[in-house]
Amino acid sequence: MAGWAPIVGLLLLAALQNVDVIMAKREMGDSEAGAYAAAAVAAKLVVWVAIGIGLHLLPEATRRAAAGDDPRGVLVRALGILAFVAVPSLAIFTIAPATLLRVAFGPDYVSAADALPILGLAMTLLAVSTLAVQYMLAVDRDNESVSAWFRTLHPAVLRAVSSVIKACSEAAMPLTICGEMAGSPFYLPILIGMGATELSMNVNSILRVRKVISGLAYQETAALVREIEKCRTADDVEALLERHIAEKWSHLIQPERQIRPRI
Repeated sequence: MAGWAPIVGLLLLAALQNVDVIMAKREMGDSEAGAYAAAAVAAKLVVWVAIGIGLHLLPEATRRAAAGDDPRGVLVRALGILAFVAVPSLAIFTIAPATLLRVAFGPDYVSAADALPILGLAMTLLAVSTLAVQYMLAVDRDNESVSAWFRTLHPAVLRAVSSVIKACSEAAMPLTICGEMAGSPFYLPILIGMGATELSMNVNSILRVRKVISGLAYQETAALVREIEKCRTADDVEALLERHIAEKWSHLIQPERQIRPRI
């Protein structure tokens, strides 16, 4: 079953790359849709480069992690190569999009020139996301030699979670936080303070989590999150969270459950 994961991932990536072209075909005339498709093909250059880089990133990061070496250098080099291609490409897409489309596809496709810079930026973000996902798949977080590098409470991780929660709230879109983080009492004050309203977890955690949530005051958890935003390291966040638990919620989160889960 695990062997299907890469295939499913590639299919989803292909869908992300082409859903806009499919929609353009449905909503535009043939001429406009053709021009848009040409611009999309040009913008996808960055994604194709990322896929090629991933062919090296995945096995090399896996090899280093298995050997107990730090695999992050592989990701840094991969992102550097991607930037070497993406930066000049975005410059061309912005400065001379019409010229590029005219030379590459012909004068009939110049009408989509205004879309090229936006498409280029979107595909660059998709390419970065692709490399990041490939890296996370390559490095086994359950490997004891590298598990210390996976820090749920890293400020960058928490900022990403908070940004998604805020974006969904502003767009009135439903959002469910799932996984071990959602089912751990230790992390609940942070998730509640960020504004999470729906959690998905193992059935064995429901009663325990429900009890903790019923004893949390949103104002206190929101104040905790504001303090966390000033932290610079995962250790700082962890120490701050432990202090708040000891001062306010020790009756809800027992000492044995205050130990940070390794996730």
